[in-house]
Amino acid sequence: MSMKKVGIYSGTFDPIHNGHLAFAEQAIKACGLDKIFFLTEPRPRRKQGVKAFEHRAHMVGLATRHNPQFGSIVLEQTQFTPHQTLPLLKNRFKHAELYMLMGEDMLKHLADWPHVDELVEAVHLIVGSRQNTPAQVRRALQAINATRGLNFAYTVIDAKHSQLSSSQVKAHLRAGNITADVQPAVADYIHKHHLYASRGDS
Repeated sequence: MSMKKVGIYSGTFDPIHNGHLAFAEQAIKACGLDKIFFLTEPRPRRKQGVKAFEHRAHMVGLATRHNPQFGSIVLEQTQFTPHQTLPLLKNRFKHAELYMLMGEDMLKHLADWPHVDELVEAVHLIVGSRQNTPAQVRRALQAINATRGLNFAYTVIDAKHSQLSSSQVKAHLRAGNITADVQPAVADYIHKHHLYASRGDS
C-alpha cells in the first residue's frame, strides 16, 4: 500500500490506553492520514521508573493490531532526537508526508529541543489540546514560531474527551478497573505479567 500521509505517534505508552487510541483516530480524520505508527520511546526523557521497553512495545502492538490504520514500529535507538531519529523516519517512509502527533504538554519543552528546526521543517505537527482550549494551544504554537523564527505547519485537535492520563490509568489498574481504560488484549497482558499491581507503579 502506497501511503501519502503517515502519522508518527511517539510516546512512553506506560501503558498504552484508550485515550492514546482515541487521539490517533481523531488525527486520522482531521488530517486525512493513511496510517499512524506508534513509536515507543525506549528511554523517555523526564520520566523515571517506567516499565521495561519490551513490555511497553509489546502492549502497543497488542493495542493496535486490529486497526488497519494503526501500526507500530521500533527504532534501534536508546533515545530519540530530531537530528538522529528524523533521518531514520524519512528513509523508512520515503515518499510520504510525515505528521507528528503530540500532546499539548510537549509544547512546554518543544522550543528547547536541540535541532527542533529540523523536525518542524520536515513534519506537520498534530497537537492534542486537553487542559487548554484549541485557541490557547494555537497561540502557544504561534509564540514558538515567533520566538524561534520558525514557520512550521500544525493542526490542533480538541482532545478533551480522550484525556485519560497514564497516572489515572495505573491507579485504575491497581484498583482492578481495567476494561474502560485499555484494550482487552492489553489488560490480559498486564494481568499475565503482573504489571502495575503495586503502589510503586506510579
